[in-house]
Amino acid sequence: MTALETLLVGLVDTLPEDAGGPEHGVRVEISAVDLEIPVETHVDAHGVVRASLARTRLATGYDAELGQMTLRYERTEAA
Repeated sequence: MTALETLLVGLVDTLPEDAGGPEHGVRVEISAVDLEIPVETHVDAHGVVRASLARTRLATGYDAELGQMTLRYERTEAA
């Protein structure tokens, strides 16, 4: 598990900004994306929220219940 903010920044780094181009005859620019992901979380002894993407979606009844995180990443122009 990692600090929640590290997980969030890591997710941003994996998102594509665009696809295609002149050689493909089409270009798609991504300005926003919504993610709904299952996460495992806990608060450590220092009060830091730690999180990781769920290892599996199979609910066994033995593991701690997964949380659900909804995120919206939106690209904005710098002022």
